[in-house]
Amino acid sequence: VLTHADVVSTNADVLTTADKLPKSGGILTGDTSHGDNVKAKFGAGDDLQIYHDPTYGHSHIVESGTGNLKVQANNIYIKNADDTANYIHAQNGAEVGLYHNNSQKLTTTSTGVDVTGTVTADGLVVDGVSTLNNHTKIADGYSLGWGDITTRITGNSSTDLIQQYTAGVQRQRTASNGDISFYEDTGTTPKFFWDASAE
Repeated sequence: VLTHADVVSTNADVLTTADKLPKSGGILTGDTSHGDNVKAKFGAGDDLQIYHDPTYGHSHIVESGTGNLKVQANNIYIKNADDTANYIHAQNGAEVGLYHNNSQKLTTTSTGVDVTGTVTADGLVVDGVSTLNNHTKIADGYSLGWGDITTRITGNSSTDLIQQYTAGVQRQRTASNGDISFYEDTGTTPKFFWDASAE
């Protein structure tokens, strides 16, 4: 028969007051383990829950309150489980990078975004100047290097389509009514003009 003294001695690590956490808080000095589907709940209405569901092997962070789930840090890295591949990098006051197979493909900048690779889209709307530069064109088997020449295709307030090799130097203008103007070497005066109405 166990005596009270035996129980106290056997469970001294449990019954010692210093090892207990008070209801008002305290400091854990060891890990806590939660079994499958055992939830860590936060908030008066259990608004935030963290748990593992073994049915499909998923782990869940669930925010069901009226507010938002905020992840706050100076820098945020989302990576794979063994910390060998990147998914998303977010730098405080700097870029956010998106990765594919640990290769950065999209980076935000102070003026927009930089994309590495090919962009495939169902449509494209450009509000402003569209610049195409530093390409190499293959024509009849010959490589024509465009180098630092910039081709600008812009639409102005008259919905004209303008081709420029540098800003302000026009090469061709197609008006909304179909008129086409071809410019001389300075790009300021059209020397050949196609009148769409007169053909």
